[in-house]
Amino acid sequence: MNRIKAVMAISSIAGLSVPARAQEENAVTLNLSGGVATDYRFRSISQTDRNPFAFALASAQYRDFYVRVGGENVDFNDGTDAEYDLYAGWAPTFGNTSLDIGVVRYGYIGAPNSPNRDTVEYKAAVTQTIGKGTIGAKAFYAPDFLTLDTRALYTEINGSYALTPKLTASGAYGIEQIHRFKDFQAWNLGATYALTKTLAFDVRYYDTDSHSNGTTYHSAIVAALKFSI
Repeated sequence: MNRIKAVMAISSIAGLSVPARAQEENAVTLNLSGGVATDYRFRSISQTDRNPFAFALASAQYRDFYVRVGGENVDFNDGTDAEYDLYAGWAPTFGNTSLDIGVVRYGYIGAPNSPNRDTVEYKAAVTQTIGKGTIGAKAFYAPDFLTLDTRALYTEINGSYALTPKLTASGAYGIEQIHRFKDFQAWNLGATYALTKTLAFDVRYYDTDSHSNGTTYHSAIVAALKFSI
């Protein structure tokens, strides 16, 4: 992980000594992550027509504020072949409780101009650490969801537990509520094993209650290899 400490450079020029804590508080933290997987599942729905995908995410954080940009391949059988994601938010921590208030924009390359698939969602999340585990809840609100020209709300509960120092089990259950459309439920359950400090292997089961919507809503076991530096 790289750290850019602008305050250190300014202090060096001015001939001042800055305490380590002040340096850390004014640091911009950069992070790069990504990987490959046998399927791209978004709320348990395949975004690659049940085929493999690759993804990458770059992030910068200053104190409790962050910005991120990511990208991955998709396949919606309409010419859309790539997705890019833009994030911004505020993620403070109070003791064992973490918050995340932000906005996400999903953009699509190669998609038809009409109807427009690009979507903005507003996010609120809370995570509580309890011993070796966590429990959390999320909500995403979209005023204009994908190509449906209507609002949507996705809510989720999730949790994780460290079985060993390297092996963590986790899962989530969510409901997508789309105005004028039938709600659907989505869930996943799996485990992540830390191969090294920067590399992890994840195996996860995904499913929904809407198999009648097509094979992309069907259950699947997805394997992923992820890195973070």
